Amino acid sequence: MTKSNLFYQNYDLLFQSKDYTREVNQILNIYRRKNQKTPRRVLDLGCGTGNHTRELAKIVPHVTGLDIDPLMVKLAKIKLQPFAKRASIINLPIEKLPLKFKFDLTVALFNVINYISTWPELVSFFRGVKTHLTSQGIFLFDAWNGVAALTDPPRAKSWVVKTKLKTIICHLTASSDLWEQKTSLTYDLEVRTNGKRKQDKYLLLQTLWTPFEIRSALNFAGLKLLFCSPLGQPQKRATVSSSTFSFAAIFGFISIIGLLNLKIINPQKTHIVRVANQPTMTCPLTP
Repeated sequence: MTKSNLFYQNYDLLFQSKDYTREVNQILNIYRRKNQKTPRRVLDLGCGTGNHTRELAKIVPHVTGLDIDPLMVKLAKIKLQPFAKRASIINLPIEKLPLKFKFDLTVALFNVINYISTWPELVSFFRGVKTHLTSQGIFLFDAWNGVAALTDPPRAKSWVVKTKLKTIICHLTASSDLWEQKTSLTYDLEVRTNGKRKQDKYLLLQTLWTPFEIRSALNFAGLKLLFCSPLGQPQKRATVSSSTFSFAAIFGFISIIGLLNLKIINPQKTHIVRVANQPTMTCPLTP
């Protein structure tokens, strides 16, 4: 991942179409349906500039945002200042978070796990999540559907953001490697302000985890998959044509024999994984 001042400075504007409020409300509703109450302590993993963290802090008494990127953490701390009594931002990986921290709900949204490079690191990440969940805890996260994304890789796109003070032009290109299961996303940025232009590039390298690998990593971490559904549609079952997926998992140890047998033919994303600290309930995907 290459650093880009323009990318960090304009991150919120570049992704302003993302409905953080709706996503947080949906996540909290999932928790409430399971536990009949609102969570008191929430961990936002890979919190970035703190958009989900801020929306959570409006509702939840105690929210912790965690990110390994110091520049993102700096922006998040500024954004969360009005919620200083309810929210804290920490620059640490989940594996190094003190054991005293326990959470009713943990989230890792906007493809956080795709920035994890190796399968052992993915298992370690999930183990860190499990360590910090309460007995009734739920874990929700999202990720690209690697099989589908490799079948039909992400396409280039461009968009323009205009404010009273500046115009941002972004050209996004993608390049995928089948054998490495990686995709690189390059943001070519141009910012125009008062007749002046600044240009920069920002490169993201993501791992295209398959649903099988995600479920296997959950199992090795001692978490058990509960269900899989399309992004934004938690009441539906995911199908091979689903553009995004949601997963649910719980505490438990199971064999990886007979894991997810999934045929995916369309380029898709995987979204919102739910992990709970409860006895096993599995919901297979529709073939």
